[in-house]
Amino acid sequence: GMAVALDVEAYGTLDDDTMMGMAMGMETDDFLMFEDDQLFGFVVEMDPSTLDEVGSDAALGMAVALDVEAYGTLDDDYLVGMAAGMEFDDFEVFDEEQLYGFVENIEPENFGEIDSDSVRGMATNIEPDAYDDLGSELVEGIATAIDPLEITALDPDRKTAIIEVVEPEALAEFDEDLLGGIVAGVEPENIADWDPATEAAVLEGLGADVMGTEGADFDELLAAAPDTNFDDIATAAISAVTQQAGADFEELLGALATIELFEAIDSALESESSARQDDVEANGPGDEGDAPAPEGVEEGEPVGPAPEGNEEGTGSETEGTGEVTEGTGQAEEGTGAETEGTGEVTEGTGQGDAGNAGETEGEATDEEANSDSGE
Repeated sequence: GMAVALDVEAYGTLDDDTMMGMAMGMETDDFLMFEDDQLFGFVVEMDPSTLDEVGSDAALGMAVALDVEAYGTLDDDYLVGMAAGMEFDDFEVFDEEQLYGFVENIEPENFGEIDSDSVRGMATNIEPDAYDDLGSELVEGIATAIDPLEITALDPDRKTAIIEVVEPEALAEFDEDLLGGIVAGVEPENIADWDPATEAAVLEGLGADVMGTEGADFDELLAAAPDTNFDDIATAAISAVTQQAGADFEELLGALATIELFEAIDSALESESSARQDDVEANGPGDEGDAPAPEGVEEGEPVGPAPEGNEEGTGSETEGTGEVTEGTGQAEEGTGAETEGTGEVTEGTGQGDAGNAGETEGEATDEEANSDSGE
């Protein structure tokens, strides 16, 4: 065509409208007929702000016909213009190295000037392993330039790459809907690989930053759990997640429930519930202090260290509602009788009055004391 027949110097003498006209009249493959220097000269003489108006065929033709080194030589505006002129499927034409070079030379903040569909085309055709090479800022620029509803179409591997490559501090600042769309597609087994900082960033980004979890080291917190209810984290995370993508989060919720933090919560709660149930079945309903004394320990005898503020061996200990005064030879508990539970202990078909038993024991002790005194 006419453009191919002109030399590089001639392009500089033509106005932008003429250059655009020639570009718009060519097919994608026509640009492969240019010599490298010739094509570079042709593109450089175009107005970068109008490159998106030449049509997707011409924009794609120029982009794929340029070599990788040329991307680094061109100003960022030219790459943005060509990318903005291309459609989602056009990025499939690039080979792996070429697309990486094209994307690598776009400034992170300029992806926002490119149509969301085109940016998603780049993201879809970049290999997941290459995300790590692009780095946090570029991947963040790509992800945040994609519409939240469109980013859900990315495959799980690339969504995982976004979560893992973008720095947690930046991830936490993502739009909630956008982050929800990304997290919705992450495979459950990959969630288990997130480090604590990433977990906290996702919770914060989803609006689920509860109990000061921002920057929290969950393993450290579990080692010395505070007196707060850790299942609130699971509840808040699930609530935030379900609001973002509904049914798409079914597998994700299962994965969140298996994170070590939540396993520890469930285990602790189940153990506590089981212990309470066993206690109720063994002793019947009542206060924790009503349980019978351990084997080898007489009723009323203190078990374990003295309560804070009381020294051991002072001659008095308080348990339940009664007092045991050691050294006087007298035992007085409450009104003189020690009542366990409801005051009745049922074994088999027989009944015994623990209160009477306690009173009898107290009376026997008094009689022995009086007898000794009489002698």
